Amino acid sequence: MICLASFRTRAEASVEGESRVLTGRSEDVSSAVEALQGTRAAVLLLGDHGIGKSTLMETVAARLDGEVTPVRLHGSPALSHVPYGVLAPFIVELPVEEATSQLAVLRIFWSYLEGQRRATQKPLLLIVDDAHDLDEATAGVLVELAAAGWAKLLVSAAARPGLPEPLLQLWFEGIADRHDLRPLTRDQTAEILAQQLGPQVLPNVAEVLWEASAGNPLLLSCLVDDA
Repeated sequence: MICLASFRTRAEASVEGESRVLTGRSEDVSSAVEALQGTRAAVLLLGDHGIGKSTLMETVAARLDGEVTPVRLHGSPALSHVPYGVLAPFIVELPVEEATSQLAVLRIFWSYLEGQRRATQKPLLLIVDDAHDLDEATAGVLVELAAAGWAKLLVSAAARPGLPEPLLQLWFEGIADRHDLRPLTRDQTAEILAQQLGPQVLPNVAEVLWEASAGNPLLLSCLVDDA
């Protein structure tokens, strides 16, 4: 199925996206914000594609606006087997002969991050989307930063294949919170439809769309747009 939503503005899509993510996710948002404001080194958001991980992550980041220095990273399937591939824009000064040294990469990357932190005088928050596509070497660098208390991590990843082992280890060690996002319930689906279309939506229509979308917010949005 193709979701035809090009007629909507980016701002409209953003407002709709936040409304959808907060339906059934408000506790996840509040818990993630509280964890990052507290002692947790990381918050890990996992779920199926289209379940709302990225939107939830951006909602959390927006709640922390003004409190942190955000630095964004995005996993890429094309770079998933390239050591430190997604860090390339931040480590251009690294000598070629040191390109495989984690210590050298960590030093250069930290130098960049520290420059960002000094400019804002606020703690660092690394916002990592599609972390399931990170190479393990990059994941290792991120874990070193978080474990040392130099930066906190807000991470989203698909439930399958899941997080790289180094990031998952943060949860095993009890210094990261993990949120496994579930599909929307029938009532939550009806609530979203009421937000988008008004209260005149018939209960049987909500039932049909809930079953057809399997509780997936992105698929639900596509079904509504196509209809």
